[in-house]
Amino acid sequence: MKSTDETLVGTPGSDTATRTSSMFSVILAVVTVAVALSNHMLGLVLGLVAILFIAIAVLEARRSWLSGGVLLLIAGTTLAALEAGVTLASFVGLALVFVVWDCGEYAIELGNQIGRRGPTQRQEIRNAATSLAVAAVGVGVGWLVITNVSAGVPLVATVPLAVGLLFLIVALRS
Repeated sequence: MKSTDETLVGTPGSDTATRTSSMFSVILAVVTVAVALSNHMLGLVLGLVAILFIAIAVLEARRSWLSGGVLLLIAGTTLAALEAGVTLASFVGLALVFVVWDCGEYAIELGNQIGRRGPTQRQEIRNAATSLAVAAVGVGVGWLVITNVSAGVPLVATVPLAVGLLFLIVALRS
């Protein structure tokens, strides 16, 4: 028979992901597809497959599936941006991809440590809000720079900006 504490907390280390961050991860993947990929057929297909991968990842607590889903979202967002040009939707889509990854990783890690039913909702909401805030700042700064760069500057000159945005979002992991 399980103790009361074990019933409330769940079974740590049992390859589960927490519910709130799992939901955030899948919902944000859907938003990413709707915002950044809805006008690009191949990107949309990659995005829909990515949503499936991410849902399986958080249900089964599989980081490899999460990584595959995120990689598909990045590929779809990149293809859409290359065809349509750098737009605000592509910036938002790329930033949301990293928030999807962060929420999915957090769900899996916290689920492994505490269990699926652990009292973690407050921490999960805080993590998602922080990730979204960092992504919003990165998108805002990046978009301001892009829109204020003169038309004569080649797109290649914006690569350092994209790399900076990537580093900013990867800093979420720390």
